Amino acid sequence: MLTSHVEFGQVTTRQAFFSSFSRKALKVARSSSSSPPLVILTGSLRTRKLMASSIRDEHTQLIGIARPSVLRPSFASALQDPNLSEEDVQPPQEPEVPDLRISPLIGSGLASLWYCWAMGQTVKGRKADVRVMPWFALIQMSFGIDPFDGWKVLFTISVVVGLSYWYLFI
Repeated sequence: MLTSHVEFGQVTTRQAFFSSFSRKALKVARSSSSSPPLVILTGSLRTRKLMASSIRDEHTQLIGIARPSVLRPSFASALQDPNLSEEDVQPPQEPEVPDLRISPLIGSGLASLWYCWAMGQTVKGRKADVRVMPWFALIQMSFGIDPFDGWKVLFTISVVVGLSYWYLFI
């Protein structure tokens, strides 16, 4: 069973979070159809060893590596390069996102928002900088303002703070 791994130098039980479900889905799909759909496993898969064992142990047929690929577009190629060691293929540093979770399912959207913003930066030919706080991504995605355009961000923050003050105290 896939229960632990090394992620960013720490052992955690988060990797292969959906492996149990995907294994069951794969069995059901194979038994109910002559041409079943492919099953993809996503959710914190970060090491070659765990990716390979997920496929070998029939937990999945495909592996999703969207978040590491957003941060490092060459990550998939590096995973497949037999000349690179496991240490050479570590996933890139992820952004530091404040934990706003109310429950395990509610409040994790700020990280997803940051990744959506980062994909947009990649499309624009810019490098997604993990130091950019998700609040800047939120401003840009909500108001169409580039977080690197200082005066627009300052103006927007001033308006938001002013309206908040007016709403709360006046």
